[in-house]
Amino acid sequence: MTAASLVALSLAVGLIAGWVFRHTTDLASLGVARRRLFAHLLEFRLFYDEPRLIWRAQAGVIRENVRLIRLLVVPLVIVSIPMTLLLIYLEPIFGFRALRAGETAVITARTDQPLARSAPLQAPPGTVVETPPVKIARDHEIAWRVRDLEGGRKNLRFILAGQVMKVDYPKADVSIAGLNLSWIAWFFLVSSAAALCAITLRS
Repeated sequence: MTAASLVALSLAVGLIAGWVFRHTTDLASLGVARRRLFAHLLEFRLFYDEPRLIWRAQAGVIRENVRLIRLLVVPLVIVSIPMTLLLIYLEPIFGFRALRAGETAVITARTDQPLARSAPLQAPPGTVVETPPVKIARDHEIAWRVRDLEGGRKNLRFILAGQVMKVDYPKADVSIAGLNLSWIAWFFLVSSAAALCAITLRS
């Protein structure tokens, strides 16, 4: 999928999350706790030479943090469960890029059979196995370096002793406005901005 798809999805998720926060949180109490927390933090700078006042400010910071957590726990629980499932689903889509023509990749197989008697790796058309198997006896793993001659995103399936395996594609960055970041960084930046807009938007 494209960067535009990631931005659109992040905006939608952020707006939904903001709607959940608006309707499950006491925003007035949240604002009061935030202002009190900021005031206590200012006390550290104003009364740095007054130990008694500094201790009181520290107690106030702890108290307001506890109040903030109590106010936010319900929306965080509601949002975190579907968000976690969504991130797991999106990782294979945005987290990896297609192999380029002529690019190499390493595939690793775990097998229960003795490594010395393991069958040779069968590569799909358009892909060649460049190295002999590297065997890691302790972990019962075998690794090969393969080269994709055609490039492009496709299901590269390899067969070892009748077992079908897929290659792990290289990690990918997403470029938006000339800035390259991981997809998850863009996702949280855009969705957080959208959520803040949804929370502060006046009905």
